[in-house]
Amino acid sequence: MNKNELIFNNRYNKPNAAQNYRKIAFTLAEVLITLGIIGVVVAMTMPTLIQNHKKQVASTRLKKFYATINSAIKAAEVDYGDFQYWTLDNNVQDWNTQYYEKYLKNNLRVLKTKKLNDSKMLLYFPDGSATIMNLYHGSIEHFGGHFYFCPEAKNCNDVDSSLFGRKQFVFQYFPSSISAEFDTTRGKAVEPYSLYMQHNIAYVKNFCYSKNNENAKFCTFLIEMNGWKIPKDYPHRL
Repeated sequence: MNKNELIFNNRYNKPNAAQNYRKIAFTLAEVLITLGIIGVVVAMTMPTLIQNHKKQVASTRLKKFYATINSAIKAAEVDYGDFQYWTLDNNVQDWNTQYYEKYLKNNLRVLKTKKLNDSKMLLYFPDGSATIMNLYHGSIEHFGGHFYFCPEAKNCNDVDSSLFGRKQFVFQYFPSSISAEFDTTRGKAVEPYSLYMQHNIAYVKNFCYSKNNENAKFCTFLIEMNGWKIPKDYPHRL
């Protein structure tokens, strides 16, 4: 092959780049179908991913609240002695503010507080969670109440039983009560709600998983018994 023939073959027999590009390209229909399939998959999996994320956030913040509130109470014992014998002034009706200012304020990191009414006080935490303090004071044997913890502060406008086990988780605080209903938490500070409850995970689960809003109070106890992890088959949507 002479020089001229070689030039001719290289020029006219060389594969056309534009033709090859068109051969390997996707058609508009193929792209739309692919995007449609991706959209369906995302739509099917996104709710599950969101719920799993909310469960993780709730579990982490529940465990953190339990640890920090009890650490704050323990730290205050240095100045005020055994928390089982702490008292409040019966002449002051706002026991929540009195308790917070005296025993918790210096040992618990709170962004801000809000008085809901004479019987409830809201504490906002740095991680975006909050808790409603609902304490009352009759005598040492009957001093205490509840903490309604919300993994997300926006759900803590007031105590709402329809949110129990979902967006509000109930803790009890009756350190010195002599009533049998507090046998599981006597001598302890803030504990998951567990009135008369057996320390049997199947028994507690039966109450938490019922459709009764009030029974959902026991979900906090179930989560603690499960290592502060929300069970995979947890029925309440967070």
